[in-house]
This record gives sequence, C-alpha cells and structure tokens, in this order.
Amino acid sequence: MIFPEGTWNLTSNLIMLTMRWGVIDMAVQAHAQIVTVILEYDYDAGKCYVKFGDPVICRSAEDKTQAIRSLRDNMASLRWDIWEMRGIKRRRLIYYGI
Repeated sequence: MIFPEGTWNLTSNLIMLTMRWGVIDMAVQAHAQIVTVILEYDYDAGKCYVKFGDPVICRSAEDKTQAIRSLRDNMASLRWDIWEMRGIKRRRLIYYGI
C-alpha cells in the first residue's frame, strides 16, 4: 500500500493533498494497475471507513501530470462519497470533539 500524498492529510480544507509522482513511475515500470483505496477514520466511534475505486491504468510515464491528476480526482471522489455517507457535521464540533 502506498500513500501518494506522502503524509497524513490533517487539513480540514483540502480533500486531497498534492500527490507524488513515484506511484505513477512504479505502476508504469511494473506494468501494474493502481487500485485506489480511501481510508477514513472516525476516532470517536472507533470505526474505519474504506472505499475502493476503479483501477487506474498508466501506460507510460510521459504524461505524469494527467496520470497523477486522474488518480487524485479518483481518490477525492471516493473520499467525498464517504463524507457524504457519514453526513454533515459542524467544523467546530469535529475540531473540538464536542
């Protein structure tokens, strides 16, 4: 499992952080598909929500910008689906754990 953002996304304002190119290079060199997986933790409830996306196929590393954008969009859509399923919450309630 690779985390192409390179770190935990702890911001409340961005669905996805900027992603690193390495995952595209590895997929091209290994002739492998990238299967997107999003994990969302609800620490208060002790639950982890998981959503799988369609495989992303990278045939060449020539257009890394398009490939990484496609992967990021795919992952952002999955994360949004989880957020939508969990419902709307007020930011201060999330931030302060109220």
